Amino acid sequence: MKRYYFYEFWFYIRKKPWILFFTVLIGVVGTALMLCAGRLAKHTAVNNQKYDKAYEEGEYSILADRFFDEVEKELKAKPEYWNLLREFNNTLHSAKAFEYLEIREQFSEVFHYRGSDENLHGYENGNTVREQHRDEEVFSNIKAIWLGEEVFSHFNLAVSEGRLFIPEEFVCFLGQEQKQLPPVLMGDGFSGDYQVGDIIEVNNFVMRGQAQVVGFLEKGSSVMLLTQPQSLDRYLVFPMLCVQNQPELPEEIRFFRSLYYEKNNGLIYSDVSREDIQDIVTQECDKLGIHGAYLVCGANNQPTVDLGAGLDRAVAVICSFAVATSVFSIVVLLVYLLVKIRISKRYYAVLLINGFSQRDIAWMICAEAIVILGISGLFGIVLGEAVCHVLFPAFRSGFSWVFFSLLAGGIISVLVSIWSFWRVDLSSHLRDKID
Repeated sequence: MKRYYFYEFWFYIRKKPWILFFTVLIGVVGTALMLCAGRLAKHTAVNNQKYDKAYEEGEYSILADRFFDEVEKELKAKPEYWNLLREFNNTLHSAKAFEYLEIREQFSEVFHYRGSDENLHGYENGNTVREQHRDEEVFSNIKAIWLGEEVFSHFNLAVSEGRLFIPEEFVCFLGQEQKQLPPVLMGDGFSGDYQVGDIIEVNNFVMRGQAQVVGFLEKGSSVMLLTQPQSLDRYLVFPMLCVQNQPELPEEIRFFRSLYYEKNNGLIYSDVSREDIQDIVTQECDKLGIHGAYLVCGANNQPTVDLGAGLDRAVAVICSFAVATSVFSIVVLLVYLLVKIRISKRYYAVLLINGFSQRDIAWMICAEAIVILGISGLFGIVLGEAVCHVLFPAFRSGFSWVFFSLLAGGIISVLVSIWSFWRVDLSSHLRDKID
């Protein structure tokens, strides 16, 4: 008799294959999103905790400009508009309500690079192109970051060998020939491949020419990048320059503008709200006649809301979407079960006449819900793990909360299925069969 139970169960669950496939597919997507969102949320929380311990009194916010379309046209229409960029930068550094940190990541071309592939720009995303060619030049794109003078003391950066930048190395005088080579610091990942005093040839948004290695940062040195901690072990570190004189030639103006665009897109560290910081930034912009030019990401009182709300807010949105998708998948499953139970009255009556009990049919209905959730959970976890492996391969966490979510969905589905089945009136179908 048990063999017939399994046969009928297999026949029962494949009566509507396309509807069954759609229900399972929704469940797979919901489970995968739950796993990815949970992994992302935990990954973000762990990173944030590292810096919460070191900087418990405040939080970091992203400052971003809106220099595109009409806003940039309005800026460039002002006489000597580049000075407005410098004045705004000075205002940021002199503010008492927050500390402004100049941090800008951008790769640098290094000619005849001889270090590890892990230092290549885009290495974590699968970029394995070690050497590129331009005419007769051979270069590599290497991770690089520019740090303002204030950043070194804020994050307690130190060297294991050599020295840090000195104040004079953050200063730039346009049109003057430099007496010494520009300095560069290297992360711990470069040790063994380069030495203090080595000269490398680089090309980036600040310079094209030779730079001298002055030191190696201690292993594990890190800063905040877009409100997330970023290790500097695999980075070249350049000083964020500060221009002391007036640009005169067109190429000097272009360089000045490019440099201060980068300098003014940094981080703000403060114990006051983002809304208060936005009020200060807006007020200073208005004084300079560049209203709405700079926004504090995540503030609810921005002059315009065309920028995102920061990574933490994005993670919250992704998690909310994952939960909504998971709830939707359970709703789809419940609707599928309820509709199938309602339209299968005649089939249940046939089973009763052929020796099945109501308990047998109830178990069969419940088993379908469990099988659908099991398949959805299995393939959802596999899909979610594959996505997580691509997005953050170094981070691992358990499946307990996904398991408990599937368990809760299974309990709800079983209870609803049993409740719906016992409400089905089979008497009329049984009389028809008997007659």
